[in-house]
Amino acid sequence: MALGSAVVIWIGFVAPVNIVTLRARRHGWSTTVMDSLCWLVVMVVQAVVLKSWGLVPPPL
Repeated sequence: MALGSAVVIWIGFVAPVNIVTLRARRHGWSTTVMDSLCWLVVMVVQAVVLKSWGLVPPPL
């Protein structure tokens, strides 16, 4: 669940903002893709760390 949440948040919030910002600053597509993937890796690592600390889904 944690990894899926990280990916969904990245797709919905982080990647679009990153793409718009870097393209508005006239950075190339390679820089934009590398930076966006870097943020995906960061978010997945954060999810793994939180899961290892005992993150559990909220009760329904």
